[in-house]
Amino acid sequence: MKKTTCSRGHARTPENLYWNGRSHHCRLCSHINEPIARRRYKRRDPWGYYLTQLRKNAKRRGLEFSITKADLEPLPEFCPVLGMRLNYFGGENGPIPDAASVDRHDSRIGYIPGNVTVMSARANMLKSNASAEELQMLTEYMFRLPNPQ
Repeated sequence: MKKTTCSRGHARTPENLYWNGRSHHCRLCSHINEPIARRRYKRRDPWGYYLTQLRKNAKRRGLEFSITKADLEPLPEFCPVLGMRLNYFGGENGPIPDAASVDRHDSRIGYIPGNVTVMSARANMLKSNASAEELQMLTEYMFRLPNPQ
């Protein structure tokens, strides 16, 4: 017997179904089911999920993408920049400072072996688009400030 409704009771009509490449799904339930499936995938394989997101971003920006998890292993336990312990499972509610992040040494080149380093999201954010001279000027300024006790 053919199903006439989805698990939430929506009618299985041709205009309410979409094909994901393997099976038909309810279009009305997709806004609920897809985020749940993404969270499940992220918990099961955080680096597989992260590399998928990097691959999509590289494609959108027109950058080359050829790294695999094996290219990043052994995954560091501590951030090489700030020395904090890295969190490889990320946060459920957005980025967290100790989350592991992939940094490109040369931003014009894509995600290729030899051009990437794993570091904390905080370190990656700090160096995101500042030049070495700008960062040096910032640290010199901060050291000149009075140190409140």
